[in-house]
Amino acid sequence: MPRSESSWHSREDYTRWRCAQPNFSDYQLKKKYQIILLWQAEFGNPEPVVGDCLEEALGYAIAQVCYPGTAPIIDTRCKWLILVDRPTRLAPDILPALEDWLDDNTDAMLCYPDEDQLDPDGNRTAPQLKPDWSPDLFYERHYPGCVIALRADQWPHFASSAQGPNPIFNLFLAYLKRYPDIRPGHVPRVLHHRLRAAEPPESAPAQRQALEKYLQCAYPGAQVLARQGGRLRPRFPLPEKQPLVSVIIPMRDRAQMTRDLVADLQKKTDWNALDILILDNGSKERESQRWLKTVAETPNIRVLALPGPFNFSRINNKGACLAKGDLLLFLNNDLRVIHADWLAEMVRHALRSEVAAVGAKLYYPDNRVQHAGVVLGLGSLAGHVFRLADPSDPGYMQRLVTTCNYSAVTAACMMIRRSVFQRLGGFDEKLAVACNDVDLCLRAVEAGSINVWTPDAELYHLESASRGGDATIGRFIRLQKEFKRMRRRWGHMINQDPMYHPGLSRAFEDYSLRVDSSIDDQTLERLDLCN
Repeated sequence: MPRSESSWHSREDYTRWRCAQPNFSDYQLKKKYQIILLWQAEFGNPEPVVGDCLEEALGYAIAQVCYPGTAPIIDTRCKWLILVDRPTRLAPDILPALEDWLDDNTDAMLCYPDEDQLDPDGNRTAPQLKPDWSPDLFYERHYPGCVIALRADQWPHFASSAQGPNPIFNLFLAYLKRYPDIRPGHVPRVLHHRLRAAEPPESAPAQRQALEKYLQCAYPGAQVLARQGGRLRPRFPLPEKQPLVSVIIPMRDRAQMTRDLVADLQKKTDWNALDILILDNGSKERESQRWLKTVAETPNIRVLALPGPFNFSRINNKGACLAKGDLLLFLNNDLRVIHADWLAEMVRHALRSEVAAVGAKLYYPDNRVQHAGVVLGLGSLAGHVFRLADPSDPGYMQRLVTTCNYSAVTAACMMIRRSVFQRLGGFDEKLAVACNDVDLCLRAVEAGSINVWTPDAELYHLESASRGGDATIGRFIRLQKEFKRMRRRWGHMINQDPMYHPGLSRAFEDYSLRVDSSIDDQTLERLDLCN
């Protein structure tokens, strides 16, 4: 059964996790802060929001409540504003924890913290441990939440935007428009505790309209649809004429697998502008050779012979050099199409100027999830999050059903503009089998692009069925060399993936908490769960 967000992490695990977090009780504040509650009348009494926060920061913070139609009076002594637009309770240490983060991020102008929820008994549950800035996750789900910090000198630029039923969401849109190249910061610490409250009735349609207006400035014709659970679904426009997609498929023998995939591309995919390249890495079976000779006579299909030891990067780079399309689609030959519009959904994202690689949602034949994004440092070097999840599971923070950004996606099904692929230098041919897709994606991130994973492109993946596993001694030695090369090049990101919270497990793929096992049961018993 899929888990709800409130039951994703057990109360004991979350308690244990909280015990391991930094303590700011002795931190001495240096800056002055102003807490501004952008309040709706239906939210009721705003006093519980600040809780013990002002007492802990006596002399360093002031609070002000602003109802619709009123404007806050900014205290000129305050360097930062804490904006709140929904019922929540600020953590007592929000200001020292924020200031500690600001000391290390002196260029920040806007940032958001993590959060959890208070249940009816006052227990802290459902932690939302967020990634660093993920624009696609923000479009579909306003994950920064209802508490943010804004540098006070920026308020005049955004005061007029912080209005209506979604003032913080509107402020974010205005910030992204004014500073498209300065990403909002993320404070990886739980600094407020949500209180259950009904949303203003006009909140959802107003948010959808505001997002659609924002996206249409950059992408005329963009639409924003509604998903289940109150999430939004931007649909980026497609050009009137379908851009040509070059589909690059390596294979060796077992022709039936490639034949089935080609049939799916031709008959089960709503995209006619295809340039299919089949890269034969030394097929020896007579059936495979006969089929390759036959299929090469089919319009829009080409067969290229590339004999020699298997080198994924070299084979696909060669295919990219011969591609005719402006979009490259790298596919394993052991994929099967589920929905006809999968390729169009990938194209919508791949045509966006800020996007490099686009990945799909892949399933094992038994319908469990195989790929839903790659996280660095998961396992030995990188791993697939949510692997083996139930197909109906929405995932932690609904990540399994929400378009979002990851540091990398798998090249088992990856789309990228040919110009971007060429600018990045293609796949690293010294990474013959493993990690070449991760390396390409990280070079894209380093160059300032983002990578997108979408749940709206779904396929079955038989997981290297045509090539077998990495079981021999020679393959093991080669794999270790490739891992060493990756650690040398990307060690800083492997140590901490910006798209994955440092408080989440690196041993498990299910977004479980990274619990410090040194905390004993007596510590747990002493902890007051209501704090």
